[in-house]
Amino acid sequence: MIDYAYLVPIIGILLIYFIGRAFYNLADKFNENKWLWAILGVVSYYAGSFIGGMLFGLLEEFDIMPSGGPDDLHVASIALAVVFAAGVVVAFYFFLKRMWTRRGVVITSEVLDGDIEY
Repeated sequence: MIDYAYLVPIIGILLIYFIGRAFYNLADKFNENKWLWAILGVVSYYAGSFIGGMLFGLLEEFDIMPSGGPDDLHVASIALAVVFAAGVVVAFYFFLKRMWTRRGVVITSEVLDGDIEY
């Protein structure tokens, strides 16, 4: 049987990269501090993962969710934490996008090149 445990850190690094990149591009589009929002996007992933794991632990503790063997519990807790974290990241992303759109500062090429005559 092939052990895929070595792939977990690689997938985690890719997740961090793509989450940070999405928030970086969003902040760049709305002329915000790019690195601050990229880091806060990654922090929102880890906060969501922590909250999702705690939620699953509470559900297990109060016997709301049936528990299987130790391996099933581990896989289910990781899956729930990742799904919850992804939901937190998407919600945070769209919240920022909506908030910054309402403010009305969008940097586009039309705005930058609008006053230049060729």
